Amino acid sequence: MVRKWQFLESKNQVCCNGRCVTGHNIGIFVFALFLIIVISGLFFGFDCPYLTKRLSPAIPIFAAILFLMVICCIVRTAFTDPGILPRATADEILHLEKSDNTQNVTLSGRIMEIQMHTGQKIQLKYCQTCKIFRPPRVSHCSLCDACIANFDHHCPWVGNCVGLRNYRYFYLFLFSLSILCVYIFVFNIINIVLRTQDKTTVADAIRDTPATIVEALVCFVSIWSVIGLWGYHTYLICRSITTNEDIKDTWNSSHYGENLKNPFSRGNPVLNCFSTLCGPLPPSFLNLRVIIQQDNNIPMTTTGMNNNLQETIRYHPDENGIYNNRVWDSSTENPPYSFQQKQQQRPHVLHRIKKIYMRAVIQRVLRASVRVDNDIISSIDRGLCVLIGIFNDDDQNDIDYIVRKLLSIRLWPSIDGNRNWNRNVVDLDYSLLCISQFTLHATLKGTKPDFHLSMSGEQSKILYEKVLNQLKQNYKTDKIFDGLFGAMMNVNIENDGPVTIILDSRSKKSNATADDE
Repeated sequence: MVRKWQFLESKNQVCCNGRCVTGHNIGIFVFALFLIIVISGLFFGFDCPYLTKRLSPAIPIFAAILFLMVICCIVRTAFTDPGILPRATADEILHLEKSDNTQNVTLSGRIMEIQMHTGQKIQLKYCQTCKIFRPPRVSHCSLCDACIANFDHHCPWVGNCVGLRNYRYFYLFLFSLSILCVYIFVFNIINIVLRTQDKTTVADAIRDTPATIVEALVCFVSIWSVIGLWGYHTYLICRSITTNEDIKDTWNSSHYGENLKNPFSRGNPVLNCFSTLCGPLPPSFLNLRVIIQQDNNIPMTTTGMNNNLQETIRYHPDENGIYNNRVWDSSTENPPYSFQQKQQQRPHVLHRIKKIYMRAVIQRVLRASVRVDNDIISSIDRGLCVLIGIFNDDDQNDIDYIVRKLLSIRLWPSIDGNRNWNRNVVDLDYSLLCISQFTLHATLKGTKPDFHLSMSGEQSKILYEKVLNQLKQNYKTDKIFDGLFGAMMNVNIENDGPVTIILDSRSKKSNATADDE
């Protein structure tokens, strides 16, 4: 049984069989959790016994309540889906491309203009990664590689994005942590003062409870940043804006000569706070626990598995006013782009999630060599230099196709020279130099390359060695050369022609359509 979370395209980590979603790097979150537990543990172990005897047993009880609240809120923030939007399916992308000339949807400019319920016009930007027009308040997080509804910011201290579905828990975490820091710090001072009354000097009191000074220093340093951050987010909630909007000054800018007003504010700080902290939360847009079918190791899904923008619009709560028909002009019967109509037009068939396959860059060379640490480890004369990139879902079928094409592709002229593309590497008894190249599946996040589409090192090494072994079995062992897998290599070639062919094993699919990018 395979569930949808196993094929999540973003960098988020999923645990508990799809019930919990967090960021791909939670190291700082673990450190923050450890620090909170250690400082609280020191307070319970060194301060509370003495304070209970001298003052009241209510002190550790209230501290325990605050501590549990902090832990629950930070864990809930870290492991709650912040509002990740599903990426567009192949049919949705194709529909957008076809509707480019018939609707107010211009893919070339990646802009869609809509009218809010207040009458304001807002431009929706097209996300190159998720292939969707981002609804208002949605932004793409480069760290999680996903579009997040009501994106506020990516918080390393909780190891996750803060968005529509976990913002209230993040705010409650700041609120409870602020109180806990002040509480521990105040009673640290009280503890020292009371012990000083029993001792002759302050130094003697500190020697009796050295952990108290450590707690006080950590809390004193933390208080200013935690309380400051809590105060800042209180200010944002009262104005009903996000950190992202505040930094970009979204609602103080002008458009077409008109000043933009925040259409999501209720005009009253109390109502804004109530709607943000007490309003209903939408379910996850991803439906990660849904069971999907597999056919020949290719993940499959029905058209209903992948939610789209209609789901995003439908589930936004009224108090934020960015889902339902509030996104579109309520005075019109039909929105400018109806995903619901498109869903009715789509046939109920199975669509492949898999989009990219094994790639090979073939270069006809007069000579080529690979150097590692100034030592030449492989070299050939006339033949092919092949860079091979392995996608994270490649299998034996992709290997068979690439090997067959490498040995049969005709890149040399006939003997009489009358036909240019007539003979292959086997006909001429030439050599092949193969080099593993994971960067062939790179995608750009702005100007930074990302390689999450490439298969992991250990698995790709297994498939790469299978490619080499199959080449040797189908040709000659002494004619197949390769570099050093995983090493930093300097590749020198003298391209003959030049002739360079880019081969993609997806071309072997007779039914390859728009779902192949």
